[in-house]
Amino acid sequence: MIEEFPPAEGQFPPVFQVRRAAPGFFEAMSIPVVEGRALTADDHTHRLGSVVISRSIKNEYWPDTSALGKRLTVSGTTAQVVGVVGDVHSSGLDTPLDRFVYLPMLDAEGDSRVEGMSVVVRASVEPLGLVGAVRSAIAELDPDLAVADVRPMQRWVGDSMSRTTFTASVLAIAALVALFLGSIGIYGVLSYIVSQRTTEIGIRCALGATPANVRRMIFSQGIWLAGTGVAVGLVAAVALARLLAAQLYGVCPIDPVTIAVAAAIFVVVAMLASLLPAARAAGTASLDALRAG
Repeated sequence: MIEEFPPAEGQFPPVFQVRRAAPGFFEAMSIPVVEGRALTADDHTHRLGSVVISRSIKNEYWPDTSALGKRLTVSGTTAQVVGVVGDVHSSGLDTPLDRFVYLPMLDAEGDSRVEGMSVVVRASVEPLGLVGAVRSAIAELDPDLAVADVRPMQRWVGDSMSRTTFTASVLAIAALVALFLGSIGIYGVLSYIVSQRTTEIGIRCALGATPANVRRMIFSQGIWLAGTGVAVGLVAAVALARLLAAQLYGVCPIDPVTIAVAAAIFVVVAMLASLLPAARAAGTASLDALRAG
């Protein structure tokens, strides 16, 4: 419940993620404090006396004023906002930013709902090399505490993106297959066109067309067909790019550089696929071409 914005009759109050944090959590996680301060040891002396909120909450309810000193009621107890911190992705980089309310950790001692904790350690050396020291330090506090699932942050991020990474890998394989099939298709179409124009090529050669002229004609036709296909593909890519937006993080679904590179690859492939039919057409003798017709 937000004191300044009580919900209307019949409406539910806003829902935020709740996370308990000890002093030093924001510093260890490199979560910036954008207004006020972080939690301190003094905040743990009384239940829910202080609360830190995410920047998105501040921007939604107090976009033009300070959020410090505002009062929130969490689990029936009133707390005062003492700080605003940056937004974070709690589940994965491909999920929307979460709106968090950070409460002091120590006032929850004895609360049956707190069944586990995460300890964050920031180090200037290889982090996994400190696991033994961290286990020893925790054992000194309470030898019955079990420390499990120790992973560096890079591993956490990688695991959270595993599904997206798998999807991207499948799409990359599909793209390579499409490129291969497209190349074969371009070559097949051009070869078929050359075979259908054998008589025409023979007549052109009989009337004085040089092999260079024939090569240029077949090659330019292949590039024209490829250019038309690339133009249609670009329009389709821009139209369908929005469907992939949910699978991307930190990347615009319509990336001009990526689209330009893809188009250039197909043009180059079309050029290479056009060379052999063009060379074959240029090497066709006039008499043979006329006889084939």
